[in-house]
Amino acid sequence: MARQGKFSRLPHELREKVNVRLLDGEPAATLLEWLNKQPAARKTWDTYFNGDAATPQNLSAWRDGGYTEWLSRRERAENLRTLQAFALDLAKSGGSIADGAAAIIGGRILVALEDATEAAGGGAVGEGDDGDASESLARMVYGVVCFATLFSFTGTVLGGIWADQSWGRFWGWDPKENGALLIVLWCAVTLHARWGGFIRQRGLMAMAIFGNVITAFSWFGVNMLGVGLHSYGFMDKAFPWLVGFMISQVALVVVCQLPLARWRSFRSQAAVTSH
Repeated sequence: MARQGKFSRLPHELREKVNVRLLDGEPAATLLEWLNKQPAARKTWDTYFNGDAATPQNLSAWRDGGYTEWLSRRERAENLRTLQAFALDLAKSGGSIADGAAAIIGGRILVALEDATEAAGGGAVGEGDDGDASESLARMVYGVVCFATLFSFTGTVLGGIWADQSWGRFWGWDPKENGALLIVLWCAVTLHARWGGFIRQRGLMAMAIFGNVITAFSWFGVNMLGVGLHSYGFMDKAFPWLVGFMISQVALVVVCQLPLARWRSFRSQAAVTSH
């Protein structure tokens, strides 16, 4: 569950300044005196805490909780920068571009998974900011869709070049080629819907989840059609698993469309705000 203490309720920018001052070793008395004079802090105290200013006990609780998690995120960001520097050094020394890309992407995926875990458990992501966890997850999914669009498009074009060299034609409307194109088109539709304002956080999540259906069919389903150059036979044992997976993803999309009042997390947030 997201934190609801005094420091957690502060605006993100002000909370970052508090964390930096703690990192610099500023005494608690000096920090609290400065903080309680900030207009944004006074507005937060008036809105949520009946005008009661922050106390040493509040600061101590934040130091043991939110500040510790902030330090952890800071360390992970530093590790990611180190990983990116390693990838650049690898490229400059004549190493494989794929190795450098794998290092960067692997680090970003690790950070994304950790952030998603913290958001689901009410950890560092969403320290009391309204919708902060949802925004963080939406940004991660948006980034994944961007990467998926780039790499799927690149892979499809490279596959066409390989087909031209091997079979004498760039594109033959083979089911596997159509499936690859379908993935690119769905990613492009998702991004344009987001850019055009037709979908927001929940819509982005729903379209990304349905993208799993598109990808599963394009990757495995077309192999079972029994036609084209990529027909590997109809695998009876694989078909129920494929259909079951696709049904589960459609069910998740349906759940995404439930009214917010039906979600326990939103009911909890509304209950906290009303008190």
